[in-house]
Amino acid sequence: NILHGMGIFPTGASVVAVDPNSGAILAMVSWPSFDPNQFSRGISSEEWDKIINNKNHPLQNRNISSMYPPGSTFKLLMALEYIREHPTDWQDFSFKCKGEYVDPSNPANVVHCYNGEVHGTVNLESAIAQSCNSAFAFIGSEIDVNRLQSLAEDFYYNRDLSIGLPSKAGQFSLTADSPAWLKMQSGIGQGETLCSPLQNLCMVSAIANHGTLIYPTILSEVKSKEGTAVHHFPKGEEITLMSSSESDALKQFMRSVVTEGTASALKTKAYQVCGKTGSAQVKEGGKLKTNAWFVGFAPMDDPKLAVSVLVEDGETGGRTAAPLARELFDLYLK
Repeated sequence: NILHGMGIFPTGASVVAVDPNSGAILAMVSWPSFDPNQFSRGISSEEWDKIINNKNHPLQNRNISSMYPPGSTFKLLMALEYIREHPTDWQDFSFKCKGEYVDPSNPANVVHCYNGEVHGTVNLESAIAQSCNSAFAFIGSEIDVNRLQSLAEDFYYNRDLSIGLPSKAGQFSLTADSPAWLKMQSGIGQGETLCSPLQNLCMVSAIANHGTLIYPTILSEVKSKEGTAVHHFPKGEEITLMSSSESDALKQFMRSVVTEGTASALKTKAYQVCGKTGSAQVKEGGKLKTNAWFVGFAPMDDPKLAVSVLVEDGETGGRTAAPLARELFDLYLK
């Protein structure tokens, strides 16, 4: 209803939220969905045919079994890799954005900033805040690809992120031998890179929790019909994905996205949000569309909720996904 009020009619969307301190999944919505009561009462063949022939796949849990280009949300991992390769001087990073980055070895390889916007001279923080494609296409062409591959796999690319439900693994196939255009596209979360909304949520949950991911879980306990707990599920495993200083730097970058960047829809005096928007282009049936992303957490100093929002064919993350995240934060934190 929120999206329809904005004049946006997506083919699909997903929203998943977690407590970054415990890994407990607090909400998981995939749209369009179906009425489970149809199955409990005995679904008719006509009802079944209507569900399985729906081109928008209502039986598919988009949070864990749909793969999407991460778009600009991947710039957080690119920034992390840059920091690790330049531990003493990453604060000195400077790039002059002219609205596009052209491969010096092949002018045919060009990456444009959104709508050709010229960001001027940016450092790592402002490049994240303004989501400067040119800066990250440059970084993608310069960093150690083998190290980036290892980093991506730490964040569940090319391996399963299982929570006990059918899921798919994210994909990252960049190598040192990859062509320059693919390295540039990978730098902005495009190319052949794919992830699930839950996987993207794990990334920001680790940033929120001082660099440690608490593996996500969907069950805490089972109760009898009398209300007695008969089984308790353990807390998810703690996995250190980055140092606290690295997470602090990324957290500050994400705060700037809200205060002076692409996620201004999340500005509020009630709490401080840290986030990253993304607008990932995909081609389906010969038509180019843009999927809208937002990933983030709040409050900044004591994160209690981390969210991942994906809207298929949803224009930009700032216009479409961020306002949906705002609804979640308002509901949970106010």
